[in-house]
Amino acid sequence: MLGLIETTFGKPQITDLGGTDLVRVEDVTVPLDENFKAPLLLFTPRAAAPRAAVIAVPSANESREQFAGIVEGMAPARWLTALLDRGVAVGVPTTIERRMDHPLCQRLHLDRRRLLHRLGFIVGRTLTGLEVQQVLGLRTFLASHVGVPADRIGILGERQGGMTALYAAAIDEKVGALSILNYFQQREACWKEPVDRMLYGQLNEFGDAEVAALIAPRPLTVLYTAEGPTPPTSVEAEAVRARRFYDGLRQTSALIVKEVQASHALEACALAIAETLEATEKTEVPPLTLRIPAEQIERTRNDHFEALHLYLRHLYAESDKIRKRHWQLLSTGPSERTQVVSRLHTELSELMGIIPTGNGSLNPRTKLIKVTDAFIAYDVLLDVVPGVEAYGQLLIPKKVETRLPVVICQHGNGGAPKDVTGIVEPWINFSLDHSGKKVQTIYHAFAVRLAERGYVTFAPYVCVPNPAGVPEGATVNPLVRQAAAIGKMRTSIELTKLHRIIDFLQGLPFVDPERIGYYGLSYGGYDAIWMPPLEPRIKADVISGNFNDWREKITNEVQPTSYMFHEDEDFYNWDVLNVFTHLELIASMWPRPVCVEWGVHDPVTPPDWHWQAWAQVESLIQSWNLDHVRDVVFNGPHEIHGVETFEFLDTFLRKPASASSD
Repeated sequence: MLGLIETTFGKPQITDLGGTDLVRVEDVTVPLDENFKAPLLLFTPRAAAPRAAVIAVPSANESREQFAGIVEGMAPARWLTALLDRGVAVGVPTTIERRMDHPLCQRLHLDRRRLLHRLGFIVGRTLTGLEVQQVLGLRTFLASHVGVPADRIGILGERQGGMTALYAAAIDEKVGALSILNYFQQREACWKEPVDRMLYGQLNEFGDAEVAALIAPRPLTVLYTAEGPTPPTSVEAEAVRARRFYDGLRQTSALIVKEVQASHALEACALAIAETLEATEKTEVPPLTLRIPAEQIERTRNDHFEALHLYLRHLYAESDKIRKRHWQLLSTGPSERTQVVSRLHTELSELMGIIPTGNGSLNPRTKLIKVTDAFIAYDVLLDVVPGVEAYGQLLIPKKVETRLPVVICQHGNGGAPKDVTGIVEPWINFSLDHSGKKVQTIYHAFAVRLAERGYVTFAPYVCVPNPAGVPEGATVNPLVRQAAAIGKMRTSIELTKLHRIIDFLQGLPFVDPERIGYYGLSYGGYDAIWMPPLEPRIKADVISGNFNDWREKITNEVQPTSYMFHEDEDFYNWDVLNVFTHLELIASMWPRPVCVEWGVHDPVTPPDWHWQAWAQVESLIQSWNLDHVRDVVFNGPHEIHGVETFEFLDTFLRKPASASSD
């Protein structure tokens, strides 16, 4: 869940920073992998061998030097002095701060943690996991460097550092003790926490109590302050669950949970872990006089951030090879394709997260909203699963002499069914800009055009905008976070609605249940790529204004059309680049026909991204002898063109016309 990997420890780089006659201060860097290093500020008593060692992980709002209090103008932190006075060696790792003060962050409008989270999450690395891995590497280093037995090395953490410390102690059974401040609590609202804490499927298995179960029976001290970020009632409720594990192991006293005064909270945290590590004998240590210049601190922070950034860039650059090796699509013979496509469906289902719909009543509610010479239109509301409904607009051609084909017409980000159907009061095919001037919509009422052509059309509402109650300008759709917490993409909700919409459409007496197509623009094009592979009743698919080189689309830090410049997290799915890009998603629709529609002036897809992605699809077309996967290019912007795509739908959804047909 954390995305940890096997690491190979390199030779540590150690620089003596001085200190005092009784405390040596060193800057340590432990190599873990190429461009993946664990920097540490190490304070070691000189007089005798340390009685114990503690890795103290700071919160995400200060540097390691600020946390230790050795910045110019600061006094050494009391928690640090308390540990040094008791003969404890202290290591403070360099962590990533939740600050937008790096030039790259300022260009992308992302803080340091959120930026690295995005780049890691899509290749199976969490930022929490990266920092846990660094702490584990540092624990191994301390065991050999300062001569402290493994079970006398503990971890201390505050807030974000508390999360790192909790998971590190759960992973590494050699950690002797853990003391955390203002982190431990109930996790059901984890989707409201900073994005960089996101762990895919976290709530399916782990609240903080279950993580504590992996630490038991080792000592765990949980401290909180009355006005801190962890409400006392939430801390105590989770502690009740955690105590079951300690009680079951007959180590009830090893779990300590208590409130402390904010002014001495970190010092209390330090004293608690010193006691559990049996380092209680106090010896006065002269105050540290070492102060680190601001320029040096900034250089250390930036070097660490840029090294992790380079490490993650290397991982996603390698994802093309990993994905190609994983699927081997171009070497898949005709007899193997069914099996490979089945694997594609299975792994896509696991990533997206399937929500069972059951066979409950759809309870359809309809309202007549428009009658024209060509069609009749209805608002439709359907029950999907308890608490979830599907809304859309249904257009039925007036002339129904036989069962008709259907096209599901999907709007994009910020849109609604009325934008696709043009059915508003009065009926129009334009919108108003900020000055009140009429502007033709990008959808060109294509659901109407198809209805006039003899198709039943259904325009569903997809929940792309932030739901009601979310503050204006909120940067993360809460549905994305809620879905990820239970191991699902937000699209899983829309897929569930799509299943039930098709149930409804297939039940209509004037619909041919075997001739259902899907056509989406922009975010609707995103849905047209991700959902039809898992809905086999869709027989033809049109992807408009979204087909891309997906790796570039979600990682490029220069092109403003990249989703790195986008405020939402919807496109940053767990380990996606190692498994799926648009090539694999189109392959997963085999043997069904697929059409890509792209305007050469569409800013959503720069030409080089389109042609690079299409070259991969062309290789698949040649390898699999496909004649039903097409690329429609037109001279236009980000919009529905509806010329060759309509002909495509006619080819694959209409039955051959009889001689008497009009």
